[in-house]
Amino acid sequence: MNPLNLPEIITKVGHFLPLWKQNQNLGFYDFSPAFLLSCTLVNKTWHDALLPVIWYVYKGDTMRFIPNSVLIKNSRHFQIFIHDRSFSGPFQCTHLKELAIIWWDDQLLSLVRANAETLQDLAWKGSSSPTRVRSSTFPELDYDLFARMAPNLRSLQLSHWTLSGRCFLQFLSQCKQLTNLCLATVDWTDPSPVTSPLNTEMQSYGFPSHYASSHPHQPFQHSFYRHHSSPPSSPHQQQLQYYDSRNVVGIKQLRLDISLSKEDAFTDLVRCCRELEFFSLLSESSEDVKTLIPILRQSCPLLRGIDFISRFSSALGNRDYLSDLEYADLVLCSTHGLTHLKIDIPWLGESLTRAILVQSPFLTNLQLRFYEDRVHDTPMVDAVHLARILEHCAKLTSLALHFSAHSLGMEETGRVLQGPWACTGLESLVLSGVTIVEQGMIPSNRPFPWQVGGHAGGMVDVGGAMRVPTMPGFLQHLHPHPPASPPAQDLLLTKQRLFERVQQLPKLTKLSLNSVTFSLDGITALV
Repeated sequence: MNPLNLPEIITKVGHFLPLWKQNQNLGFYDFSPAFLLSCTLVNKTWHDALLPVIWYVYKGDTMRFIPNSVLIKNSRHFQIFIHDRSFSGPFQCTHLKELAIIWWDDQLLSLVRANAETLQDLAWKGSSSPTRVRSSTFPELDYDLFARMAPNLRSLQLSHWTLSGRCFLQFLSQCKQLTNLCLATVDWTDPSPVTSPLNTEMQSYGFPSHYASSHPHQPFQHSFYRHHSSPPSSPHQQQLQYYDSRNVVGIKQLRLDISLSKEDAFTDLVRCCRELEFFSLLSESSEDVKTLIPILRQSCPLLRGIDFISRFSSALGNRDYLSDLEYADLVLCSTHGLTHLKIDIPWLGESLTRAILVQSPFLTNLQLRFYEDRVHDTPMVDAVHLARILEHCAKLTSLALHFSAHSLGMEETGRVLQGPWACTGLESLVLSGVTIVEQGMIPSNRPFPWQVGGHAGGMVDVGGAMRVPTMPGFLQHLHPHPPASPPAQDLLLTKQRLFERVQQLPKLTKLSLNSVTFSLDGITALV
């Protein structure tokens, strides 16, 4: 028998034939089934085998020009369904694996109910009200419907819903395969009870004095993990361990986008995530992360990755930052080694630097986004601390440093890139907001004239380029015997010096400088 008459072979071949064509102008993929449709005309076997391949994915925005009658007729083949506002059915599919509803329409409820038992990946926006978030009342979840999804669900994303902490945790405890949970713009009500209420003013902790005297190439040693795997606990913290273990869930990745801040919101959820490996928080209130820091440390022993994105607060007219020590507490939530860290910070302080150095034996991915420019009472120590981090984080494979435009001057940028780097295995390097000039050229956009030591830090011409004065007084305060600073001429950064650094990174495959991506194969030609 000819193999091309076997439906199984035809289907496998069909998956390799072009179906989606990239739109070069807009960047996304258009549905282009002409070639596969012509293949369905070969015979009935080919027709029946290839139709499920053609209609495997329904994506509303790219299929909006297809007649509704054609969509309805072939909807029984859909297994991945991405809805927008173009068309809401009725659809005949009953075996969906993935469902994304980014604009709610009541007509879609029948679709959700018909596929509840087969869904593995669900993203559902519960309300599409145009009113402001804080003045909206979100719909409540149908927990009977979600109970039908529990056996097969692996990834769940919910936004614009009202969730009961008690009921939602009971649902999660039934989801034996669910590992990825994302909640955005959710009104968290009726939290599940604990033995005692969370004390939001838990005792913070500092670093033992002997840390500073540790060997410079083994910062703080590993005694931190033997003797300080968690901070001093208060009676309230000690009672957290008696939380009802029947609601423990198997979530490994948890992402929270908190738009409706409430006291103790999501604390019961985080306590239940005993297997949590990655935690991401986007919030405009620092109180949200301050509340969750001690719970992450107490309840999530497997934590390996942290993202903390600070949203602009319209009430404050700025971002609500943590203190330097609170940032350090966040980094040290992982008591057995942090491999991924992405945080928004105003600047890089001493405590946060030392916390990152504690995690240096484990860190492979580090992303720091600096939002604040320097003022007269804020010393320019970012470069000093970054140099210390790069000297010790030997396992880094991805590094991204984002600054406000020209907030890191030429001298500071030069100090970062000139010092010794332990991370010779870097595969991705992203630098933005740094001051880079061509050899012998004066930058057109000069760094900000920060005020240093109470005096205006004017620009100084050095060899046809610009530099910013350093602050020896503050550096001496940090280091009683600071190393002699290299000559100013040696700190002036050019693209050639940057590429010389890049050439010392044999595994580097991605280089982005001030939003410009360079071809690594062409670096030699650019020098």
